Amino acid sequence: MHAKIFKPTEDKARKGGLATNLAETSITIDGVVYEIDPGLVKEKPYKPRQAMQSLVVVPVSNHRAGQAGCVAPGKRFQMYMRLASMK
Repeated sequence: MHAKIFKPTEDKARKGGLATNLAETSITIDGVVYEIDPGLVKEKPYKPRQAMQSLVVVPVSNHRAGQAGCVAPGKRFQMYMRLASMK
């Protein structure tokens, strides 16, 4: 399934992506013209007192530059400005 994103699209088809931690790795995927960045990420920090990990949702770092439009014209939709104003 993961290799499918790197395959070329059919004629007149567009690729879009929901930004995850992958957006911080600066991997460029040809054909991605739309990117939706929700501004949140799931992490599994280790809690030494409980000797366990738990899944938590935290705000993204500011490092995400977005990959939509790196190779061709594209658009990025950032959702976290709105989230920040809701706090």
